Amino acid sequence: MGRRIAWFLIAALSLGGAGLAVYRIYFSTLEVVSVPEPDSPSVGKAMPSPDEFARLAQSDAVGTFEACLQRYERDGIKAFTATLEKQERIQGDLHEREIVQLSVADEVPAHSGEHPNIRVRMVWESGFQKLLTVKTLGTLYPNPNTDNRKEMTAYTSWGIAKTVEVKDMMARGASRYCICDAGLYRGMLRTYDAWKKRQSSGQLHAHYLGLQTIEKVGNRPCYVIRRTAASPEVDPFALDEAPNPKANASRDGATEITAYIDAERWLHVGTVLKRADGSLLAEYYFRDIVLSKSELQPNPFTLDALKAATKK
Repeated sequence: MGRRIAWFLIAALSLGGAGLAVYRIYFSTLEVVSVPEPDSPSVGKAMPSPDEFARLAQSDAVGTFEACLQRYERDGIKAFTATLEKQERIQGDLHEREIVQLSVADEVPAHSGEHPNIRVRMVWESGFQKLLTVKTLGTLYPNPNTDNRKEMTAYTSWGIAKTVEVKDMMARGASRYCICDAGLYRGMLRTYDAWKKRQSSGQLHAHYLGLQTIEKVGNRPCYVIRRTAASPEVDPFALDEAPNPKANASRDGATEITAYIDAERWLHVGTVLKRADGSLLAEYYFRDIVLSKSELQPNPFTLDALKAATKK
């Protein structure tokens, strides 16, 4: 039995080494350029009424996201839980669809332009990510053992908690976006910042597609806004990074972005990104959202809580 286990570990380590070699090839063109955190809109600005918000969705895409961010801050949302359904194309390969139970807290910064002390827990129900050759059942950010904001903890199917740098090549090979930017508010801020920059340069082409009931977000009524780009656009991995200037834009960039905004709660609950050839680049849907103005109880952001959640 001992010999079989030894051979199993050797095989796994060999595959892991091969995986690292592949990642090194994939990311040989990676160039990381740090940028300041995007500014969030001022909460001192008057909030639109529901009727005014509906008119914004039809005529002012950037103003719509600004109002979403303002309401989230004004309502004092401290944390939320949700089911996240996503599918992503990474380095040209379309990964399988993932269903993730998501818990997020403290994603609104104390001051505009600062990174918040966000906490994130992700527990996979299906479409498990892999840490090299081993299934990742769940992740925690930041690392609960050290509170290190450059590290997350990945809990694997081997029952091992592995420390992973949030911006290393393994993390970038597993997701299009950094875990430290997960959450509803951070997602809305990403879209608001990107679309506002396009608007400022006269390159924002956004069209209102109407009020639709979207099954993927729990049959919620949503304002649907679609933006098109003249050439493929590659998103940055993190909000404090610029898009990789060496990225393969035709493979990894989007020319069509469809946003679904919950008409009642003013939340960006769905996004579909498509490439120039019409193929799927990525899609994200949030459903079963429970917003909280207080801390989540019991505390989900501990290693024991993560382990327990992966066994349900």
